[in-house]
Amino acid sequence: ALARALVRSPQVLVLDDATSAVDPVVEAEILARLRSTLRTTTLIVAHRVSTIELADRVLYLDGGRVAASGTHRQLLA
Repeated sequence: ALARALVRSPQVLVLDDATSAVDPVVEAEILARLRSTLRTTTLIVAHRVSTIELADRVLYLDGGRVAASGTHRQLLA
């Protein structure tokens, strides 16, 4: 599904737990390569904290509402 989406060169790419089935090392490589090659807005839905490390901005949702916003580093501080 990811390959089909990338072939279409979308303006916005939505990844809903797209890397949850791979181990964290493979996930980090996938996300780093996507970031270095894509020039598109990417919305990532994730449950692993490590998934969002490369994000420019993170929104933490609690009960369907934004509970916190900032960079990965800011939210972990």
